[in-house]
Order: sequence, then C-alpha cells, then structure tokens
Amino acid sequence: MSSADRPHTTVSRPRRSPRLFEMIRDYVAVFAGRSVAALLHVVRPGGGTALPGTVAHRISPRLLARVLQGPREGIVVVTGSSGKSTTTQMVVGILRQHGLTVFTNNRTANITKGLVSELLPQLNWRNRIEVDVAVLEIDEGYSAIISEMVTARVSILLNVMIDQLHRWHEPERVAGYLARTAGATSDTVVVNADDPHLAAIGMATDLSTTADATVRRFALGSDITAAAKRTASAPRFSEDSATTPRPADSVVVSVDGSEALISINGTDLQVALPSAGTHIASDAAAAIEGARALLGDRFDAETTRLAFQSMPGVSGRNERVTIGGHTVDFVFTKSPASMQLNLDLLDDTAEQVMLAVGKDIYDTSQLWLVDWSTLPDVAVVSGWQAWDAALRLAYDEVAVDAVEPDVRIATREFLDRQNSSEGHSTIIYTPESMRVMRRNLRLKWADS
Repeated sequence: MSSADRPHTTVSRPRRSPRLFEMIRDYVAVFAGRSVAALLHVVRPGGGTALPGTVAHRISPRLLARVLQGPREGIVVVTGSSGKSTTTQMVVGILRQHGLTVFTNNRTANITKGLVSELLPQLNWRNRIEVDVAVLEIDEGYSAIISEMVTARVSILLNVMIDQLHRWHEPERVAGYLARTAGATSDTVVVNADDPHLAAIGMATDLSTTADATVRRFALGSDITAAAKRTASAPRFSEDSATTPRPADSVVVSVDGSEALISINGTDLQVALPSAGTHIASDAAAAIEGARALLGDRFDAETTRLAFQSMPGVSGRNERVTIGGHTVDFVFTKSPASMQLNLDLLDDTAEQVMLAVGKDIYDTSQLWLVDWSTLPDVAVVSGWQAWDAALRLAYDEVAVDAVEPDVRIATREFLDRQNSSEGHSTIIYTPESMRVMRRNLRLKWADS
C-alpha cells in the first residue's frame, strides 16, 4: 500500500491544562511577591507596600479574582469619595463581634496592586484565604473594575464629592463607576440617601428589571442635615434629578461628640463612635446597613453596640500618639469637605500646629473652598504644596511661623520645638504627606 492509499490519521499532542497553568502562575506570582516584600522589609521598612502586589499582579493578573472567590460568605465592597477606611473598619468590627472571621485591607491599600500586597501574607499553601467574609475598601475609580472581576455580595456606596478633580474631572464620572459597581453586586446595594447621585443609583437599581440586588439606604436625620450642608455631596444636574426620595433603613437621629443615636427601622441604637463628627455617624449608619445585609437574621443590635464600644480609630486618620515623649494628634484630610469637617472639630488647645499638604492636592484651588480662619497660628507649613497652602492661610489671616517643603525636615523641627511634655501638638496632613511622615517617624522618632 502506497503512502497515498493509507488512511490519514491525526496525532493529537497532549495539551497542558489551563487550570494547571494558572495554578503554577499563581504560585510563581505569590513567591515573587513575598520575596519582594521580604527584601523591602530589610532595605526600606515601612515603605514600598504596593510593590509586592505590583510584581505578583504583573505575573498573574487573575490572582486577585481567584483568591477573592474563597470567602465562604462572599465579599463586601466599601467605596465612595470619602469615609471608606472608617466605614470598612466599622463593618469589620461588627462582623467580628458577631463571630465571623474577616479579611480586610488594613493598610487602606485600596487599588488592585495594594489589595494583592495585603493578600500575599494571608494566603495558605493553596493560595486561598480561609475566612468567612472579605470586607474590602476599594478606591472609587477601581470599584467597578474589581466588582466586575469578582462579584460582590454587598456593596456600600458612601458618597460622591467634589474631590480629586485632576483624576475624575467631574463628579458624574465617579457616579458612573459606582453605578457599575451596583450593577455588578449580587445581593444588596447600600446607598447614601442624602447623596443625589447615589439616590439616583438606588432608584435605578430598584426599578431595574435585570438587577439582582436589593437596595438598603442610610441617611442623616432632618434635625442634623442642615448642620452638615457645607460638607454635603456634589450636586447632580440632570433631567431626572428630582427623583422621589425613598425612606432610609438606618437614620442618624442625633450626634453628641463621639456618641450617635441611630434609628434602625424605627429601633434606636446608641453607639460610641471611634471619633467625633456627623460624618463619622453617617459612616456608622452605612456600616450597620452593610452588616445587616450580610448577616440577615443573625444581626443583633446589642452585639453591634458592643462592637462600636471597643472600636479603635483608623490608623493614620484621627489618632493620638506619643513621639519622643510628646503627645501628637494626627488629623487626616484629603478633600475640601474633609478639610472643613476636621477644621470645624479641631481641638484648639494644642501648643502648636503643623500643616502638611502633599502633591495629592494636585489643584490647589481646592484649598480656597475651605474656611481656614478658625485655625490657630501654624508653626510650620510643609509638603509639596507648602507655599500655596501658606498663601491660602495668609488670606484667612492665619499666622505662619515657617515654611519648609521637605516633610522630613519640617517634622523633625516641629517636634523639636514642642516645649511641654504635658501638652500636645497637632499635625494636619494629606495622604501623600501622611505616608512620608509616618514612614520617617517609624524609622527615627515614633515610640508608639
């Protein structure tokens, strides 16, 4: 038989399993990320926290999605312009008090590479996290990307504010990201009923014939809404902006310092807030609704009250630490709204005040949206935008002793000039200045 007469046969070569290839890729990514983290811990303690995640994500772009499929009760996403870290910590505290094991991004690394960095040390030998639920603080610009990558069971949408305009150009763009996040949520969307953009998203989700999620709402009570008007969300301009308001499930009835009375479907709950302010009480109402959505019938008001009672503040936000024998209050701010809120609540008994404005305040016109006149005299202004910040303070007749753009030098000189070991100083900083300052203090100055 000639070769032409022989029957044609196809010899198939064994194909490598895509699943096996993905597993190998994940193991390589995790090993590389952990190796980078170990090296950074030696050469730059406290810095470069996103680099391990950047390396791991570059090697295995689907690692994050595969890992986040692991939690037994799903994922809670917390996002919005402001209040993410505080609300996330509150949700975590409530769920843990109810007996659940929780993974969360503790260092507020809230974009993809930061999340991967946070996950790397928590993974077991199968590259999974053995927890009941993951509660994730997600940057508003990444919330849709991550939620569409791995479905969130609950999403908590906090607000849309006039913030980071160099990134978003207009608040409507942020609202669009949050609408996509709501559309990718499987169970419950929690929205701020006082925010016009989020109220519209909640209404659209209610009326949608394709959305699977139900909507829960939180809001400030009518008696305190007026007091919070100058720190309100961005206005919404559209033909359907006059939507009929829906009643909120959790309402902040009153706020007295760091105590808040919250009505949960008509039942009052008094909670101790981790720090003072109406905006913190609003975050508490959001956290309660998010926890209720996940826990269902397991939610217990007394257990929730106990969770708030033992809840610490978010590290780096509004906290008091001891540095070189001196007490220092750190006040975190990043947008005109949060600047105004923190200035309104500022303790004016400090011996001295430092203001550090970093390059994250890309457009210094934001500084002119804030009333700085109540700020006491400032010992030093620092950061990338130090001179613009000092000019703004001068127009509000706030005296400035010194301007030093280098945060490390300014912090050292500021702490050296504190006279009394019994008094305290206040440092107000934006995120970029916070990272530089805290890294430097950890290496050189911090006692706690």
